[in-house]
Amino acid sequence: MKRADTILALALAAACLGGAARGAGKYSGGAGDGYGAAASAPTGLGGTAISLSLPADQLIERTWTNVPCATVTITDGAPAAITAAGDLRLTIPDELVLTWNTTVTAPTFGGSAAGSVAAGVTYADGGKTLVVDVAANFTDDATLTISGLAFTNLTQACLPERLVLDIHNDGLADAWSDHVVGVTVSRPGGLGDGGDCFTMSEPVPIIVPGETLLIVR
Repeated sequence: MKRADTILALALAAACLGGAARGAGKYSGGAGDGYGAAASAPTGLGGTAISLSLPADQLIERTWTNVPCATVTITDGAPAAITAAGDLRLTIPDELVLTWNTTVTAPTFGGSAAGSVAAGVTYADGGKTLVVDVAANFTDDATLTISGLAFTNLTQACLPERLVLDIHNDGLADAWSDHVVGVTVSRPGGLGDGGDCFTMSEPVPIIVPGETLLIVR
């Protein structure tokens, strides 16, 4: 076959295939000229988005023994996912060396969902998990605030971590707090002014200005 005939045959084949593809309506990648691009659409795993909020990061000095927890806000989505079939379980991760103060059994509830939970709370997992009994299904976009909680057993400094919310009693996280909780420790020695303090995520200087480092071999 001559070169011109070969080119003509390939062109005809491409035209037929292109016509078949367009006729079938299966092509979705643009104009087919190598330049068109279809816009992508956001996708997700589905389900209702639950949020767990703290007003700010909470960094606690290790020497404190009973520290008030900032107000916690739980927000349901639409359609509502928090139901009476499951409790609200607010867990301090193991990486945070502290627990809830289990003597606090009647915190203050607020928000539109305050009437949907029982007045008292309990604790599980050795004080690491706060359990709120849901008495009635939440409505769409309902909010629940919890104040009056406290932390205790701050035995060592640790990196900041997020609190975890489980609404299905299945041990899986449904939301993480937007702010972190951490435990700080005063640097031994310091600058001598009694005021400098470092979180564990910050480097602690070996040499302080004005001091001399001696290396003995």
